[in-house]
Amino acid sequence: TRTVFNLRSVSHVLAVALLSKIKGDPDLRIALQMAMVRPDDATEIVHLWNVLSGGDMIPNALRKAIKHNLEHKWDAYQLKKYFGNGKVKVSDLIKLTHPNPHATDNAGMFLQALNGELPNIETAQTVNASSTGEDRAENYINMMVEGKLGVMAALKNIDKMFSNPELYNQALSELEKLLTNKVRVEKSKVLPFRFAQAYEAIYSNTNIEGFTRNRILEVIDFGFANSAVNLELVEKGQTVALLLDESGSMGSGQASPFYQGKVMMASMLAGLPSASAVGFLWADSTRQVSFTTPMKFVQNTHNQGMSTNLGQAIDALITQKFMADVVVVFTDMQENQIGGYYSDSGSFDDMRKRYLKMSPNTKFIFWNLNGYGGGTPMQLQNNVLEVVGFSERMLKLIPLMLKDKDGIIKDIMAL
Repeated sequence: TRTVFNLRSVSHVLAVALLSKIKGDPDLRIALQMAMVRPDDATEIVHLWNVLSGGDMIPNALRKAIKHNLEHKWDAYQLKKYFGNGKVKVSDLIKLTHPNPHATDNAGMFLQALNGELPNIETAQTVNASSTGEDRAENYINMMVEGKLGVMAALKNIDKMFSNPELYNQALSELEKLLTNKVRVEKSKVLPFRFAQAYEAIYSNTNIEGFTRNRILEVIDFGFANSAVNLELVEKGQTVALLLDESGSMGSGQASPFYQGKVMMASMLAGLPSASAVGFLWADSTRQVSFTTPMKFVQNTHNQGMSTNLGQAIDALITQKFMADVVVVFTDMQENQIGGYYSDSGSFDDMRKRYLKMSPNTKFIFWNLNGYGGGTPMQLQNNVLEVVGFSERMLKLIPLMLKDKDGIIKDIMAL
């Protein structure tokens, strides 16, 4: 939960629930050490224990796990960055566990933490808090030069890097080095949605000189394509057909199901060989889409509105003989609501069976982006993976579930 799916709050709740039920199990201590990736995982688990236990003593398993991480896992930089300003702070962890200062490479860091004297560090947050305007732009450039600014932080603060016209060329050069570095982008695990947001921020920023703005957009586009490898909905070598609902109910803004769907479609089309993927938009009618650059596709593709006729989109695949390994349907409606507007629509299952006559081994992902009606977030039935709602966290689950309805259970048991 914490290290694979990067879910913090629920892993803290699970930790406290287990601590209240299990005594003396060494595996629990080891699991806690692994799940407390950052010092603020520990501060929040301790705080949650204090709240839910009614003031009971901190369990030994938690004390020992925190002590181990203070001595062997976290350095002074992390202690400063995640020191905390709530009910429990890093200094409280040190008082609680009495770590051995000589077990670390920095024997004085625990005393520094207790005295509030940990060395200042430079992060995107500290840059934003300590500088403005042209100074802030220079600070961000220096961080990129020194390799201190990650991909996510760069995208979140991209407009601030270009607040000093005299430094445009240097900022662009450093940004290009970062976002065109395939290894760094892949290791960052940043998903294409972040690039889409950065693209929109620069596209709409009329304070940046026009030619420079176009060059920044090209760099973001390149980074977007690099990040597509982090969106692994299908396996290497598979062919995929992407069907995006553009009916009126899908909306048009950045928070709309249509926007989420077209970013997903662009990501997958960018991340797969051109001969392995095809995209269609459908509403009253169906149209095949292509693009030269992913972000221009996202920026320039607009919802056509009108009604919903998925049947036509399925028929388009059949007519053009697209025998895909996986067909992904992005929509905002429950399965049994699809169709009904047209006599040729039928139910989704009827459409699927029609397609399977041509391509019998195809699997379907039916993704209800809006999550009308709630229900189970993900279930696999008859080679149809039904996904309800939208979260970036779902993207890691889908490949597991598409193979096996118990894929997530087996993956956990394999640990």
